[in-house]
Amino acid sequence: MSEKRMVYAEDVIQRICSMAPEILGGEYNPDIEDEVEQLVCVVESTPTVASAVEPRPIAKWLVVRRTADGAECKCGNCGRQETFTTFDRHTDHVYCCRCGYKMEGLTNV
Repeated sequence: MSEKRMVYAEDVIQRICSMAPEILGGEYNPDIEDEVEQLVCVVESTPTVASAVEPRPIAKWLVVRRTADGAECKCGNCGRQETFTTFDRHTDHVYCCRCGYKMEGLTNV
């Protein structure tokens, strides 16, 4: 039950409504509509992925030394060293591969 899955809430609601008699005892009775409404409320009130996911922490690449065709930089969070060149730019490295922080920009030390 701990596995997280993304599902389309509208599809779940439609399936609950179409299968309600079968799920709730097989025969139609007046209470089914109340039961279905409660199930739909549970689905609609479940937190969405956007509200459940915390934003990733942010750091910057810090320039340690400039070279002829780029720069040696380090992660502003963990200090991992990377060498960037004209062909392998800092903008190609959106995340630090050691700490996982999102890298935004380049700053001189």
